Amino acid sequence: MSTALNTMASATVQIVNPIITATLQVFETMLGCTATRKEIASGHDKIPWNQVTAVIGLSGLATGSICLSMPRRTAFSAVHRMIDERVTEVNPLVCDTVGEFANVIAGKAKDSIKDMQLELGLPNVIAGETYAIQFPTRSYPMYVTFTSEIGPFIIAFGFALEQ
Repeated sequence: MSTALNTMASATVQIVNPIITATLQVFETMLGCTATRKEIASGHDKIPWNQVTAVIGLSGLATGSICLSMPRRTAFSAVHRMIDERVTEVNPLVCDTVGEFANVIAGKAKDSIKDMQLELGLPNVIAGETYAIQFPTRSYPMYVTFTSEIGPFIIAFGFALEQ
């Protein structure tokens, strides 16, 4: 890895393990659901976005985003497990639920890397079939695929150190 790429990747690499740990904990505690990490890959333009994605911006000594992306069925199952309500379409309840999960995952990850002095933004939720999410220019986006009892999902993230 070149020195420039190594510098770009360092902020993202520092947060990968806290994000994975936070994700596994949140699914276990909030949904009573075991999630299993599958693939970890560099992102750029090949992140396999699903139909419902929550984006949480973080800023501090690094700037970037953490995204939780779920297929509709996984999001519907999460709502059902959380509040025992069945949903069959992406609605405000589904968006709020996915946004809250992303918020809790980002908050737990942030707490694990205090040396970056990160502050959380509010979650934004994107629902649809085709879209792109841009990470900071100097970041090295990555994504992690997961399977779980309620269905598959991904966590994507990218951070750049502030200069």
